[in-house]
Amino acid sequence: MRLKPRFSLKADPSSGDNPRLIRWGHLIHSFHPRVQTQFPHDVAVSTDWVIQWRESLLDGVYSVPGVLIRAADGSRVRFAGHRPGMEVRWQATHHLWFQAHDGIFYAGAFLQPMPGGNLNYWALWAGYKF
Repeated sequence: MRLKPRFSLKADPSSGDNPRLIRWGHLIHSFHPRVQTQFPHDVAVSTDWVIQWRESLLDGVYSVPGVLIRAADGSRVRFAGHRPGMEVRWQATHHLWFQAHDGIFYAGAFLQPMPGGNLNYWALWAGYKF
């Protein structure tokens, strides 16, 4: 069995909570090292590690739909947290695919104590390409 590992590195900025500063300097940054391996039967497995920190001390941290999790409140801490994750994708046919993702977010010093502690989540997807 020939595995085809692929290594990648991605960096993403996300906007902060001050509209006047979003343009360049007021961002939440993240860094994503990732390894993806292709298995037989069109199955791909990838693991990644997302590391996030505040670029500006004025940044708050928001959830995906835009709800404020924690305001800056004068904190001098930049590290927001990190999330290891794993994804499995099966290309069942030329048109049909299934995917599962699991990850846990470990709150960094800026988000401690985080309500409910660390966040564990999973998601399932199915898609059909016409």
